[in-house]
Amino acid sequence: MKHLKKTLATTIITGGLIGMASFAIADKDDMDYQQLTDTNIQLIDAIGIANNAVSGQVVEAELEEEKGQLVWEIEILGDSNESFELEIDANSGEILSQEGEDDKKA
Repeated sequence: MKHLKKTLATTIITGGLIGMASFAIADKDDMDYQQLTDTNIQLIDAIGIANNAVSGQVVEAELEEEKGQLVWEIEILGDSNESFELEIDANSGEILSQEGEDDKKA
């Protein structure tokens, strides 16, 4: 029974991530499909990088172009219920910025 719960939880999480990937692609009308496929860091990789930096649940992810650079913007609801936004270079995987809810208020 314990194994079944773990398998079910893993399936739900994986399905959610795949659904989120589809959402991120469908949500960007102006984003060229070629740009999405040309990135070295795919959505699932960017989510992993973000979760290594901030523990919590990913609530939003999208690919943006900022100053000619492709950047994954990942929003995480942290374990302490604080919202974090991370920008990750879509080619190198480097975290370019990390901002918490408290940082935005200052």
